[in-house]
Formats: sequence, C-alpha cells, structure tokens
Amino acid sequence: MVYHTISVDDDLVAEAIERVKEFWKYVESKEPPPVEPSLEMVRRIPREDTAIKVTPDQASVYEEYLALREQFHTLEKELEARKAAVLLAMGRNRRAILPNGVVFTVTQQRRQSFDAKQFQKEYADLYRQYCKETTIEVLTVREAKHGD
Repeated sequence: MVYHTISVDDDLVAEAIERVKEFWKYVESKEPPPVEPSLEMVRRIPREDTAIKVTPDQASVYEEYLALREQFHTLEKELEARKAAVLLAMGRNRRAILPNGVVFTVTQQRRQSFDAKQFQKEYADLYRQYCKETTIEVLTVREAKHGD
C-alpha cells in the first residue's frame, strides 16, 4: 500500500468552480460562450492575396491595436530607461537589496551561437541537406499612400 498526500489550493478550486458555473450558464441558455481566440489559432487561418475595405464601424479593432502598439512601444522605451537607471544606481555592485526585501541581481550569461552564413559558404551541400524552412504570418502596418 502506498500513501499519498495531495495538497489543495483553495483559491484555485474556488476559481475553477466559478468558471464552471459561468460555463454552465451558457450551456443552460444554449448560447455559445464568448471565445477569445489565441494568436496561435488565428495565425492558422488560410489567407488569400486580397484586401478588404474596412468600414468606419469595423475600424475599432484596428484602431485599438494601433493604440496599444503605441503604448507598448512607449512603455518599452521607458522600461529600458528605467533599467539603465537601476543599473547606474547599482554602480559596480552585482546586487541591490530594497527595504522590502526585493533583490535586484546582475548576472552574466554565456551564449553560444552557430554561424550559419559561414557554414553555408564552406559546406553549401551539407547546409542545404539540413536546412529547414518555415513560414510564419507577420502583421505589418504602414501609413497609407496615395492610391491605396
């Protein structure tokens, strides 16, 4: 006989019960629950080389994306500036301990990389034999030109 103890996270159980209750309301009403599609899922939609003309009432999803992208870029720049300020405040030290106990640590990481371009030059046949090509969907945004 083997004895196991399983600890239960009461908060997680309570959250799971709430989600089940919400889901069951949709089952009873025979209405599908709202789905927030993942980026991975929508990238799998086959695309055609066509364009749609977005109407003003459909434009909000695009405008929200543009606004969030701008906020992200602004925050990313601000975060980099704050990181530089923290590193400057740490001086030559590797650790900084805040009054609340939070510890900032600077560590060194080693990374090895493979020079694929040089390998391709020296061993073109071998490179082609093991080269693997993948295709990904990339969303780009540009300002409208005359005639678009």
